[in-house]
Amino acid sequence: MFSKRWLHQNGSINFNRITFIQSLIITIVNPQPMYRVGDLLFIKIVAIDSEGRQKSYGGDFLRTKLYSKYPVQASTSGIVTDYGNGTYISRFLLSWPGHLSLSVKLIHSSEAVQVLKKIREKFLRRLMKCSFLQKGSNVSEWVPCTFNINKSLNLRDVCDFSKPLINVTFHCQRPTSSPCDSLSMCIRDQQRTNKLFKPVFARNNESNTTLHYQFHHFPLNQAKPISVNDLYYVAERIDSIIGGPNVVIILGLWGHYTAEPIETFRSRVYGVRRAIERMHRRYPDTKVIWRTSNVRDHVRFFHFVENSDWYAHELMLEGQKILQGVNISIIDVWDMSESMWHEPIMHPPEDVVENHINMLLSYICPL
Repeated sequence: MFSKRWLHQNGSINFNRITFIQSLIITIVNPQPMYRVGDLLFIKIVAIDSEGRQKSYGGDFLRTKLYSKYPVQASTSGIVTDYGNGTYISRFLLSWPGHLSLSVKLIHSSEAVQVLKKIREKFLRRLMKCSFLQKGSNVSEWVPCTFNINKSLNLRDVCDFSKPLINVTFHCQRPTSSPCDSLSMCIRDQQRTNKLFKPVFARNNESNTTLHYQFHHFPLNQAKPISVNDLYYVAERIDSIIGGPNVVIILGLWGHYTAEPIETFRSRVYGVRRAIERMHRRYPDTKVIWRTSNVRDHVRFFHFVENSDWYAHELMLEGQKILQGVNISIIDVWDMSESMWHEPIMHPPEDVVENHINMLLSYICPL
């Protein structure tokens, strides 16, 4: 069923050449009778296709992990190097004593990654429906909207809500009975979630700490229409913040961008970068922290083609590249989620989130 759907999207795939997870050849490079804490362990992985042939090209998306339950319950993920010829080396730092077990998972074959790349490159991957409600009228008109303008439309038939200062594009088909400034509600086509989108405020008088939570503007995967008045672009929000040595800004953009063209994410992060630079010119001692993406579960077909781990990993690498040279701290939770004891899940369990918070606090309040 799954392979037929991919075949429908890319008829050029030779299914006899797809990496066969059950036939991976896994060996230890230069095995030693005993390893010490602090040593490096190298695992060689050779990809084999469904007909038992060694593959001559790379591109498989692999996840590796070392773990033990006794005497130390611990785990760590490996750094995988792709040699481009069907051979991969996973490097581990041995950080604790005990008898260790190895896990190697093939998340996507190289052929599947090629399909995901083609899907990602589509200019319009998902459409949004937005409601225009003219003041004094009870009748709303729903029209398609997207971050990338539909070039088949005449510009006179488009409402342009783009904001060049923060590098944001957003266009809607012009409604027939309402002006462009009557935009009120938007919803994603065929998406579902029940997460918070409205701003949240919390105050702890004992520690003299205030928390402001603000979800980013579209793209969002929401189940019900949401008022555009409840949303702000991240760059806009940063521009409105009064910074200082006691102010910490924590950013986490990725989960709702995996189903968008990569250019949408790039443009937003470049806009955020410039907003951070403006912030630091006004308040140079403001701390800014970027939280990376994490692994997720792949249960339904749309999880693979819209929210794949490969997409999330690519966004992490892209974000780190764009933010190079900016005075921020990056909390890399990808490694933590790869090596956690739980099954992969989009929103990590409480004990994993607790580890995220502990790492975050080490950046905010170092000993």
